[in-house]
Amino acid sequence: MKKFAFALLLIAAFAAARVTVLEPIQASLDSDGVLDLGSIGPGQRLEIVVDRASGFAGKEVEALWDRIVVDAATLPQGWSKEDAKLYESPLRAFVSAARDAKDGEYRFDFNAFDEYEGAPTSTIHCKVMVSKDLLELGLGETRLLAGVRKPALFHFVLKNKSSASDSFELSAKGLPGEWKETKTVFMPYRSQKIVTYSVVSQEAGEFDLEFTAKSISSDATNRAAKARLTAQTDLYLDMQATSHGILLFPSVQQAVYALFGLVTNLK
Repeated sequence: MKKFAFALLLIAAFAAARVTVLEPIQASLDSDGVLDLGSIGPGQRLEIVVDRASGFAGKEVEALWDRIVVDAATLPQGWSKEDAKLYESPLRAFVSAARDAKDGEYRFDFNAFDEYEGAPTSTIHCKVMVSKDLLELGLGETRLLAGVRKPALFHFVLKNKSSASDSFELSAKGLPGEWKETKTVFMPYRSQKIVTYSVVSQEAGEFDLEFTAKSISSDATNRAAKARLTAQTDLYLDMQATSHGILLFPSVQQAVYALFGLVTNLK
């Protein structure tokens, strides 16, 4: 009798359909399970990747999930969805938060369907936090010296703490005239990347720069960092360089170039 009961338990365990989530987190849930998807920013597009295996004993083989569909009726106002394609492997569905979504917890459901092997439809209840504080921006250099009309190369560390992959735009202000060059960087979910970004000054002088990184999905997710750029003419830089080594010139020219180096380093 005990052996028979144990066998029934094994059959029931194998017969119970489960939904195995692969990304952005890893979890295996029964129907009506709660899936914590972490945090995303306003407007960001969250990808939910599900394995087709259901763990359910079909007629001859293990049943496979054929599609996952986000329940539109459960989506928060202003959010949108894209259901998984039929029979794709793994299954991929997308949910996009409203661009003006406020910080806080939001919930929605998705259903996993099997069309042929008889696995019962499974409903997964999802929760996700929306936060604008999911981007970090670190600046490697706070002061740089460059020639006029020559690129000044700054290094940044971008960190995307969101459960959603996103693209971020780097820009700068503070240069004379209108600096319009930007750089767009794609960041996978929960990733970190070193990025270079160069600016060019058309005039000599010292300039306080403000760099901004913002999400393409929503301007609400952004970070700023400040630096100072000193732009000098090529002649000034050449004069300054003369103080860094022995000059191979006749004696009169040596004296003149030495004077140039002395003047440019008197600060």
